[in-house]
Amino acid sequence: MKRFLLMIFFVVSSFFISAEEQGYIEGIKTYIVDIQINKNQTLSITETLDYYTNSTEKHGIFRDIPTTDIKSFLGINRILLRNVDITRNGLPEPYRIQSFPEGIRYRIGSADTYIDANNRYVIKYVVNNAIKEKDKVYQIYWNAIGQSWNFPIGSAVINIHYENNAMISNDEMQKLEVYTGSFGEKGTDYSIVNEGKNIKIMSKKAFNANEGLTFMLNMKTNQINPTILDKITNYYLVYKNLFIGMMLFIGSLIYALFSWAFFGKDPARKSIIPRFEVPKDISAMLVSYIKGERDPKVILNIGILSLVSKGYINILKEENKENKIKYELSESKEQLFTVEKELLNTLIKSPNDILGNEEEIYKVSTKIIGLLETEYDSVIYKKNTALATPIILAIILFLFMVALPIILSGGSEYFVIVIFAFIFFLNMGISGSKLLKSLMYLLIIGAIALVVLQANFSPFTEILLVMILLGSLLMWYLKVIGKPTDKGNTVIEYIDGMKMYIETAEKNQIMKFNEPSELVRYFKLILPFAVALSVKNECVKLMESQIKMNGYDPTILTGQRSGIMYGNPLSEMYYRSAIFNSVNRSYDKGYNKVLEEKFHNVGGGSNSGGFGSGGFSGGGGGETTTNAVLSTTGANAIVDWVMLELRDATDATVVL
Repeated sequence: MKRFLLMIFFVVSSFFISAEEQGYIEGIKTYIVDIQINKNQTLSITETLDYYTNSTEKHGIFRDIPTTDIKSFLGINRILLRNVDITRNGLPEPYRIQSFPEGIRYRIGSADTYIDANNRYVIKYVVNNAIKEKDKVYQIYWNAIGQSWNFPIGSAVINIHYENNAMISNDEMQKLEVYTGSFGEKGTDYSIVNEGKNIKIMSKKAFNANEGLTFMLNMKTNQINPTILDKITNYYLVYKNLFIGMMLFIGSLIYALFSWAFFGKDPARKSIIPRFEVPKDISAMLVSYIKGERDPKVILNIGILSLVSKGYINILKEENKENKIKYELSESKEQLFTVEKELLNTLIKSPNDILGNEEEIYKVSTKIIGLLETEYDSVIYKKNTALATPIILAIILFLFMVALPIILSGGSEYFVIVIFAFIFFLNMGISGSKLLKSLMYLLIIGAIALVVLQANFSPFTEILLVMILLGSLLMWYLKVIGKPTDKGNTVIEYIDGMKMYIETAEKNQIMKFNEPSELVRYFKLILPFAVALSVKNECVKLMESQIKMNGYDPTILTGQRSGIMYGNPLSEMYYRSAIFNSVNRSYDKGYNKVLEEKFHNVGGGSNSGGFGSGGFSGGGGGETTTNAVLSTTGANAIVDWVMLELRDATDATVVL
């Protein structure tokens, strides 16, 4: 163990020991940077550096170049490096590109090749967006000798000139500031010479490790004169990811609007006419689903009420127990819909306590949701999801064109996280519950705020912004491209008319009943629909008004008549949520039992303990128990077990 710890200490310590302390020496003898200012507002840069090392196991060097957080009088900029060419001792040298938050790292060299003791590296590249313009003054802010070198630099020379070697007058060179030293320092170890056609900046002394040179040059000259095409090309190359993403987004948006206008726009609705007839071709549970309800407990309650209203279930008040009810099955010839049959078939499995089989109650509620979804999608509503294919392809194309190349080139690992998070939250926003969709919208708002508050558009923020826009467009499109079928329109108009009737009948005195039994039957049948349409209280008030309007004695509906307790005014026990509470309890218990069973099967599927020895010196693992213990269900069900032993405090080998 001690040898292992010493080895770890040596490895970790080696990261904090300089090259000289590890026994080898490296550095740069001379570092020459040639900067050509081009007419099209770009820079052509050639770096020539003489690198030396006494190590025989060096594969190459790193060159870090900042591409973001470049300060100028325009704020924070972003640059692009292209046409990169690297040679070592006159021959092409392989390199790999690795992105980091502030810029790009060029890993120069090959893992299969060791370099010589003395090497001349020549690094050539073109820079876009490094020259900024304001009021016809051009500014170059450039980190010519980076502070990322972890070894000394003997001398440095920076040459600055025009592409046609034109003269650089002192009037053109309005301001030149040079800073030497480590990051953030403003050292003055330099000299400047204007040679007419060339501005030369030279170091006065050697730079230590992580020291460099940065200059800021303001020029008012006609030698920099980009055309409009040059400017467009410059911005396209620098912000290519954003440009491609926005083109895909705009194209997708145009397609979405036109396809929605032709295929997804709902037809003009007819004027709503109050409907008092109970629907004969649609269940109350489907009405609830059409109105947007997806909670299985709510739909299950409406299903129970439907069976009560059709006489298949009687609700009785338990003696001497306030707000306590019980159910009993009854014979009826009323027609049932498929979902109602599924529910009734489950309830009759335990006739003495129809809600007692909690697991079956939970399972049938899940099945009913599936049946309602199928009926809704096939009869009531046409989703037209296939029309979203072009937008989905635009998202995939963007990921392959922009994000994937960055990942494959050794870019930030955060891109992988962003892509997977995007796919997860997009799926959550499309198919999730109302709560998950609300969370998705909050995340979108937060991500947009992050992009807006961030001062510059890095590749990360560009991809994040485009993915947010395309993802939001896809969610909106999938929500609006579907539309009701012809039958669906008829059904929606009808149930809207029923809702209007329940809400307005009390005031308009629309309907009268010839016999009390007619009134009882009507309100028994309409009650599940009233709950599905969220007008239960209005239905109660409507019945009160109908009793008064028809001159009936309110007490004729008190008690256990017609299989449902109406009390005063409509259903005292329902007002107190007795049915709702009893059904919810059964559902929740069934849900918990199903989860316990699944968890129990995963964690304790055998008589052996689920935990192994885990590397403890005292052993463990392989413990067994009996089937009698495993057969326990409910809150005391066994999930897993471990072996516990009491051992002597001074001698751990002694089991007490």
